[in-house]
Amino acid sequence: MNQKCNKKARKAYRLIAVLTIVTLLFGCMGCSKKTPREALEEAYEKTFVKNNPSESVLGISEIDSHINDNKAHSSGFSVTLQELSGKDISEFAGVLSGLGIRIDTASDLLNRKSAGTLDITYGGTKYLSLGGQLQGSKIYLTAPQLIDGSLTVDFSTLKEDLSSDSMIGQLFTMYGIELPEDLFSQLTQSLTTPASLADLGNVISAYDDLCDAILVEEADKKTVSFSSDVSYKKAYKVTIPKHAYSTLITSVLQYANDTSADLSESLGSSEQEQLDILNLKLTIQQIADIIGDIVLNVGVTKDNYICCAESSINTGAESLLFTATFTGKDNPLNDTDVVVTAAAAGQTFEIVYAQDYDTDDNEASIDLRVKLNGITELMLSGAGKYKDVVKGQKYTFDYDHIDLNLGDELSLSLSGDVYVDTTKCDIPTPSSTEHNLFRMSEDDFYTLGEEIMTNLQEDPLLSKVLNALDLGM
Repeated sequence: MNQKCNKKARKAYRLIAVLTIVTLLFGCMGCSKKTPREALEEAYEKTFVKNNPSESVLGISEIDSHINDNKAHSSGFSVTLQELSGKDISEFAGVLSGLGIRIDTASDLLNRKSAGTLDITYGGTKYLSLGGQLQGSKIYLTAPQLIDGSLTVDFSTLKEDLSSDSMIGQLFTMYGIELPEDLFSQLTQSLTTPASLADLGNVISAYDDLCDAILVEEADKKTVSFSSDVSYKKAYKVTIPKHAYSTLITSVLQYANDTSADLSESLGSSEQEQLDILNLKLTIQQIADIIGDIVLNVGVTKDNYICCAESSINTGAESLLFTATFTGKDNPLNDTDVVVTAAAAGQTFEIVYAQDYDTDDNEASIDLRVKLNGITELMLSGAGKYKDVVKGQKYTFDYDHIDLNLGDELSLSLSGDVYVDTTKCDIPTPSSTEHNLFRMSEDDFYTLGEEIMTNLQEDPLLSKVLNALDLGM
């Protein structure tokens, strides 16, 4: 009896095993292994997009999308000079220490409203505030410490204003200056429309072609030489063809040149130096022929994070070495180190960059050093902390210090903050007296000038500035 049961059990096990193997075989036939390019793109997305602190903590893509859609938002920054020294500025370095500015802006372009203020401070005290506002077709300019009310320009009535007996209107008539009927529309379009859409399309096309031309292969670990500080599971070899990057560089320079020329033309300037694009293209192609294809080796961890990258170019006379490591504990980007070393004509040039981010305290720091022949010529460092963070809506970054050192030439230290807020946009219409700039007579300008001088002399802070500059009356 037991033998019969054992035989049945063995048959059942065999049947289950056969079915399992068949299932796996047919299942795998429906599966497709990721290509090296797909695998690396997935690692890139995870490392630099989804888990980038700016995205995972701030939700920066949502904030940028809100701003790019011209939705209402406010932003601003402040900077204060804490310390200043240098061999050629020692006489007035002490006086400038404590000087600061603050710029606050609010934008609601969908409703044709925007505003901005510039505050000049010294020792933490506000000395002067300048403001500007756009409400529909009217611009308001304010300076509370200097004039009561606001100077205004209304583009909807500009031709009528200039045809009056105003001081500026008489000047326009004297010199035969005529303004187009749709001046405001032309100004708005020139500020918001790309100057050369055709060239911009060439740039986008060249970028797409470069992306398509990039070749990604899985690399043999024996052929790469990553830093010993990183632990990687797989290595990839990324090849960027010379024809692809040279075409993109040429397209970008063409677009920049034509955009600059169109902007100068719209501003009435005809003296714009043009690049010789044909010779420039030939030069870039010659350089690309010397450099050849650019090869980048990339290391990926077992958790599918990019942890390192390195590339080198050697033409015989010149060499360039690039290395980057990402070794943060919670996220590789929280601890980033980048080194670029170049050598030519017996000279060595090195850029060393380090970045740290503490996800527990939202603190960030950077350190940048530029060296020439082993001697540090420039050093830039900074540290600060994010606060008032609502992911995808707003944030403030308080930087405790930003230090710049150029050896004996210049050394300075700054502090301040930067903020963006998509939940707030206050743009109240000025309710004080309006002075239409293009309707003011010569007497009006004289009276306004006297008002400004009187306010300067009577203001307890600004009068000190006048006396310090020996401009007091």
